[in-house]
Amino acid sequence: MPSTGLSTMPDEPRNIDTLALLGLKAKSNIFDLSSDLVHVSMRDQIVRAQILVRDLCAADPNLQRILVVGAGVAGISAAMAAGHAGKTVVVVDTNEEPLSLQAGVLSRYVGPFMYEWPSILHADQSYPPVGNAITTQAGPYTPRWASSSPMPASEFARQVKDWLKSCMSSPNAPMFWMGVKRWDVGPYVKLFAAESAAACAALVKGAPVPPTSALRLHSGYTTWPEKKVESGPVMFNPDYILLAGGMGIEETRLASGSTVVGEKFWEDDDLKAPETTGKKIAVFGGGDGALQDVLRALTRFDHPLDYLNFLNGHPKVAADLRGVLPRLMAIEQQSRLISSWTQGNDVCEHVDAECFEIARELAKRSHIRASVRKGIRSGSGQVHHFVRGKHFTKAYLLNRFLVHLVRACREMRKTRWPNLMDYAIYFDRQADG
Repeated sequence: MPSTGLSTMPDEPRNIDTLALLGLKAKSNIFDLSSDLVHVSMRDQIVRAQILVRDLCAADPNLQRILVVGAGVAGISAAMAAGHAGKTVVVVDTNEEPLSLQAGVLSRYVGPFMYEWPSILHADQSYPPVGNAITTQAGPYTPRWASSSPMPASEFARQVKDWLKSCMSSPNAPMFWMGVKRWDVGPYVKLFAAESAAACAALVKGAPVPPTSALRLHSGYTTWPEKKVESGPVMFNPDYILLAGGMGIEETRLASGSTVVGEKFWEDDDLKAPETTGKKIAVFGGGDGALQDVLRALTRFDHPLDYLNFLNGHPKVAADLRGVLPRLMAIEQQSRLISSWTQGNDVCEHVDAECFEIARELAKRSHIRASVRKGIRSGSGQVHHFVRGKHFTKAYLLNRFLVHLVRACREMRKTRWPNLMDYAIYFDRQADG
């Protein structure tokens, strides 16, 4: 009989950390590591997945089998942590290899700590960090990669897959079933949720607990890393399901049928191509993906940390930025504290207002405006930024502050910057998926 998540009481009371279980629970015995989350860097996804598995194993000593839906960094991290704990783990994904979304993307850069700015940790981009006293030592089941600076997503995927392959000879390594069909997995997750709820209700009432159905793959799939094609059918009966399939639907079109279309987050794009400096570019959203795209399209830099380092290369600018760091750090710490206990994006409105106020104060200084302009690409093109609400939403402080700084410096002029790409932002603009 599969575990119900409710076990008999031990002889002595145990204190079990349940915050991750409560915060990530989607349905009975189903947890969601992907949808509607704040703080979604690669590092954050790794830590969140490991904590969930730790607490799940502690809460249910009868847990034996876990199904992970999605072979991105969150799914990999959860699967490896569960396997290290001695659980039987199957990872399913519609793609042919883990980290397929990132594998073909050269244009977007990732790093584990650049979004810790303005903390002192933000400059270290290897994971796990080596010899850093302010971070905990990661276990052998933790994804690892090495870089002194943010790297293209494709290189990140290569390094993590190399690490993952080196772990697959372990007797507790998870099984990867790749290239599975959505119609095999999607309906099963819904069935599992309904059956798990019924099992929990029966257990509470003292009635016989009905078993849950097994996942049955009717179509073919490919094992990884062997890339051995299996024709099916194959079955797996999990105790729990962990969803790690992505962050949700992206809104990249201004309106239904509109020709104004933006870029998908994990699609290679040409925002840095020379010809884009003479085009009108549409960016949709107030989250990290949109803010990154604004900065990549507008500036000469591949990622926001490079732009920040460029600004800090001017001594007077660096001194001014150091002067506002305490205020920015206070904003960041308060927002993280509040968002840990708050649903929705209400905290973002206050953070956005504070960031923009600091940016406007800085933009009054001519050397700040000059340095910001020097980082903007030459050209006649324009970046049109459409945001659904009245402010930016879930975003790291580095992205948020730099876009506000560009915006504040641009708004100091009543006309566009001469011979430079222009930026215009439109709030309260609805977009379609």
